[in-house]
Amino acid sequence: MGNAAVALRLCAQNWMRPHRAVREPVKEPQNSHHYHTKTPATANGLTDHIWSWAEFLLFRPYQYQRE
Repeated sequence: MGNAAVALRLCAQNWMRPHRAVREPVKEPQNSHHYHTKTPATANGLTDHIWSWAEFLLFRPYQYQRE
């Protein structure tokens, strides 16, 4: 159970939680938003948006078929 909880936390940390260290400045601030928030996964190009819990829990990874 402990390993599953750690894996879940790491996934949430990298796919769903924006981090200040990887945010990008906005060229023209609007509504006092000076930065575009990103997660480590969006910063590394693994996804193009911040995931929700529903999307994360319902995601079906690609399954390779052996020939």
